[in-house]
Amino acid sequence: MKKLIFTVVLGRLFVTLAGIGYAISVSASTESQCRQEALDYGVATEMLDDYIHGCLASRGELAGSDTTDLDYIPPVEPENLPDPQTGDTDYAQ
Repeated sequence: MKKLIFTVVLGRLFVTLAGIGYAISVSASTESQCRQEALDYGVATEMLDDYIHGCLASRGELAGSDTTDLDYIPPVEPENLPDPQTGDTDYAQ
C-alpha cells in the first residue's frame, strides 16, 4: 500500500513540475516574441521596456500586480445629471 501511495505522489509531483516548466517556457516565449516585434517595428531603445510591458499586458501575460501601473482612464460622467432631490435636469451646475 505504501508503494502505491508513493507512486501516486511521485506521479503527481512529476506532472506538477512538467506544468510549471511549460508555463515558464510559454511566458518566456511570449516575452521573446514581444522583443522580436519591437525589433521588427524599430522601437527606440529608451521605449523598449514600455513596449514589451504593454505587449505582455495585451496578451494577458502579466500578473494582476504587474498591471497596476498601467494608465487608468476613469469613465466619462454624463452631463446634465438629474437633480437628486427634484429629478430636474434643468438646473444650474
